[in-house]
Amino acid sequence: MTRPPFPLEQVGPHELKLRQEIAEFDLPTAVEPCPDPVTILLFTNRSGSSMVAEHLRATGRFRGMGEPLNPGFMLSEMESAGVASLHAYLRSRIDRNRAGDSLFGMKASLQQVTMLLRAGVIPGYFRDVRWAYVQRRDLVAQAVSFVIASQTRRWESFAAGSGQGAEYSFEQIRRKVEALSMQNAAINAFFSVLGVEPCRVTYENFCLDPLAATAQLATRLGMPGARVDTAALRRRKQRDDTNAAFCRQFRAEYLAWLLARSQ
Repeated sequence: MTRPPFPLEQVGPHELKLRQEIAEFDLPTAVEPCPDPVTILLFTNRSGSSMVAEHLRATGRFRGMGEPLNPGFMLSEMESAGVASLHAYLRSRIDRNRAGDSLFGMKASLQQVTMLLRAGVIPGYFRDVRWAYVQRRDLVAQAVSFVIASQTRRWESFAAGSGQGAEYSFEQIRRKVEALSMQNAAINAFFSVLGVEPCRVTYENFCLDPLAATAQLATRLGMPGARVDTAALRRRKQRDDTNAAFCRQFRAEYLAWLLARSQ
């Protein structure tokens, strides 16, 4: 029986597309390594990573902290910058908006990070990667958040969305809980294979005191003394009564579903 592919071993469609579009994707051996350290923040969807990234950026000690490896954005920026190689594109992102004692960082999914591995960027070009990993303890709440956002198209607290309400779906939430469990396991396996212990951020703990948590994370990433400029923050927690109701309903239905499996 063929086992389903483990997420760590999958080559994503984004990588396949970028390899077709970018003339020089893999790192040539003659290219000098990037002299700058880089922060890479791994995440799963709706883990709170955008809030963590925004807080880091609001300290003024971290620049970037977006998702520059998303194919549409990446190809558009490469065309604008007139670059034709992956390493030149990454160099252009690192050099963008340099200011004082700041560190470039990016958010990346597991498939995007393994893409950089296969391209030779890690460790051939990025020699000093400071890893962080944002994880949510409550997978049910994370799955519910994803399902609601995907239905309403409201991925950020300041976004208008589609204007349509969310509809409860046991199966959509169940599948997302399963997928998130697999993705988290794969990310932990990735760090274990690399022999790296990342700076781990638990979203629920971060939300208890975001300013203190940001300062602590910045220190662990090599930027001590960082303080958040709260005027630069836009994101707010999106959880509301709908999220809570969906979580309650799913937990009750899932437990009943589990108990009925032996019948």
